[in-house]
Order: sequence, then C-alpha cells, then structure tokens
Amino acid sequence: YPGENEYSKLIQNNGGYSNAFTSASHTNYHFDIHPSLLSDALDVFAQFFISPLFLPSSINRELQAVHSEFESNLFQDSWRIPQVQKSTANSEHSYSRFASGNIETLQTIPKRCEVDIRQILLNFYENEYSANRMSLAVLGNQSLGELQSFVVRSFTKIANKQLLIQNYPADPIGGTKRKTVSYIVPITKCRSMTITWVVPDHRELYYCNSESYLAFLIHHEGVGSILHHLKRLGLATELFASGGTNFAPGFNFFVIDLELTIDGLERWQDVAYLIYQYMTMIRKEEPKEWIFHERKDYPLTDCLFGNYDMREFRPDLIRELLDEYLIPSKMRIFPIGEEFTTIATEKEKWYGTQYKQEYLCEEFIRKCETCDMIPDIHMPLPNDFIPTDFRLYHNQQENEFFRLYYAEDAFYKLPKAFINFELRNRLVNVDPIHLNMNSIYVEFVKDSLSDIGVVQETV
Repeated sequence: YPGENEYSKLIQNNGGYSNAFTSASHTNYHFDIHPSLLSDALDVFAQFFISPLFLPSSINRELQAVHSEFESNLFQDSWRIPQVQKSTANSEHSYSRFASGNIETLQTIPKRCEVDIRQILLNFYENEYSANRMSLAVLGNQSLGELQSFVVRSFTKIANKQLLIQNYPADPIGGTKRKTVSYIVPITKCRSMTITWVVPDHRELYYCNSESYLAFLIHHEGVGSILHHLKRLGLATELFASGGTNFAPGFNFFVIDLELTIDGLERWQDVAYLIYQYMTMIRKEEPKEWIFHERKDYPLTDCLFGNYDMREFRPDLIRELLDEYLIPSKMRIFPIGEEFTTIATEKEKWYGTQYKQEYLCEEFIRKCETCDMIPDIHMPLPNDFIPTDFRLYHNQQENEFFRLYYAEDAFYKLPKAFINFELRNRLVNVDPIHLNMNSIYVEFVKDSLSDIGVVQETV
C-alpha cells in the first residue's frame, strides 16, 4: 500500500474511526470499521509494522499535530503539574524527560544538531518494534476461525527480532530528590496536594494487588477514615489514593491526592502528618484478609479478569510497602495553589509552570516517623451491603404515608436497587430565601449521607 494515507482514507470512507496514543512505556493503535471491510482494514493496518512508509510529508504533518496538541496542553494543569513532578526528579532517569513533544524538540533542536528526524524514526522502528513485544486484539462479527485467518494472513510477516522488554532503573527520584516539597502555582483556581512515593514494580504479582489493598484503606471515606477526620477538621474535601500507576517497567508510584480547603493548604504539613498517623494505625492493625476478599470485584468466570484477579493474599508485601517504601524519608510533597505565586522562584522548562522546591525540615520528617495513632480513626468495618442472599422478593404493601413505585428487574434479576426519594414541600419556592435555604439543606443531607453512600458504591 504505497499511497499516502491509504489506511485513514479506508477507515474514514467506510464509517470508521482510528486513533493512537503513547504512554510512558507503550503505544496503542486502534480502529473500527464496517464489519464487511474488517479483513481489508487489518491488512492495511498490518503494514504499519511490516513496511512503514515514513514519508517526509506525513512526518511534517504529524509534527505540526504534536505541536498543536502541546500548545493546547499549555493551559491544562493535568499536563503542567505532572511535568513539574518529572522535572524535579533525578535528571539522569528517563522518568524526568519531557512527556510530550513540540516544534523545539522535534524540529528546532534536531536541525541545530544536524540530525535527520526521519532517520531517527527509522532507527526507533528498527530497534523497538518487534512481534514478540506486540499484542493484537481483533473484535468482529465473523467466526473465530475467520478472524484467526485474517490475522494469520496479514500479521505473520511482522518481524520477530527477539527484543527484550526494557526495564528502567528502580528509583526515578534519587536520594537527593527525596524528602522535598515543591510548591506549584496552577492555572486554575484550585487548592490541592499530592504526596508520592516510589514503590516496587509488582506487575508480575498483580494477582496479590497489595498496593490496591493500601489504596483502598487510605481512599476509604466512611466513618473513622482519614478523609472523614480531615473533613471534620475543615482541612480537606476529597482524597484519592492510587497504588497501581505502573508508570513503566522497573518502578511504580504510590500516590495520594487531596483537595484542600484554604485552611488545609496553609496547614499542609498538618495534613501530611495526619496521613502518617492514619498509616501508623494501618501498620499496627496488621493486614486483614477480609478486606482483601472485599476488594475482589469480579469472579474469574464472569469477565476478562486482568486487574480484578485477586487470588493470593500477601500480608508480607503489604507490610513491606508500609515499612520500607511509604515512609517519610522517601516521600515527595506537592502543595498546589495560587497562594504560592509570591514564593515560586523557579519555572518549569516546557510548560512554564511556576514552582519552588525545597527540602522538608528534618524535624517534620522525624515527627512523621514517630507519630502516634489518632484516637477516633479506625479501619473500615466489613461492608454490610455486599449481598449474600440473592432471593427476590415480590410482596407489595400499601401505606397511607407514602407511595412506592417499584420497577422489578425481571430479566437480569440483579440484587441491586436504585432508589429515588421525592419529598414535596410547598414552602420551597415561596421566596428566594426559602429556595436557597432548601438548596443548602440538600447539600447538608448529601454530606451527611456520604459516609454510608461511599460504602454502598463500592459494592
């Protein structure tokens, strides 16, 4: 298929869609098309990896597209803030590199260095693309035999160069970049904080999901949780924890993100200290196997299990994460808010984000290392909403105080209910004061029900 853009023309002319994306360690190409042309599209698609054209005109257009995307990301904190986290890491590690691309990196610098960008692409293709590094998934309404014949016909010519999967050094931060705080000035009006730790790459032990266990406990929002405590103190409104970012083979990150109040941003050290107090409680409680079993989302027989396959409870891995990795001497803290404009003396190279990095004081580190438990926080209780009785009830009752309309799920027969309550009150719309009082009351109700709501949502 020597013509330029034959693939995209075939897709577009037949009601299809195509796209691609690149993450830190892999690239994904995907498309859909009318079923009758799946075989033809797969044959053209396969040539990407057998005999790519790399035409100069196509390269130039893609360069412009990459730069256009970069320019739109200049005003996105979701790109700006992570790049500060990368730029303040170990400069010798691949993690610290520019995560995107623009005219400067893909055209200006190569020209200045008399480097042929097309030749770099060809070299990258030769050195990185190999059948043993690739996976293919094909979905169609044809029989499995037909789909397999499409793949065998078109994809067996992809060269298998027996390339190894690249593993990156295990520590992208380095000793001199730990125990730091980086104050970041965002584009949007937000107040937040991110705490990160480097943890081992456990992707080969995915069926234990130890990071997910800890993330669940820290992310828990019910009574006794760290978020419940922070809300009560007026320091935070939301908390997210993730232990499965799997940034690249060789290392991983455990991340806690918090949405803070004005007071919470001013007292960010207190917030971090309270989180370590909560982790002290988790450490003393010892790993609970019942929590591990509650985290099993789907039985193996019901789905393509992937991340949901949690076969083996490994308390030793959980203790290792708590005792050796999620510790004060290995953390990095990123408070984020426009309040830091006056102290932000540094500017990130690619997005121009203002920030200031400094070391955490040793007194604060020691305080976090020796902290006690908070009296009124505790592990989450067993989830009473996980069903064990799957009987369906059909009884109907009349009541003079309320009316219930029930639409029975007679087809799937799931033990799940979605309930809407409508409370009628003529006074709500009497005047603006009553209307606003009602709106405030609704927010109070939602907040008071949030503890039980998050428990239900996890089922």
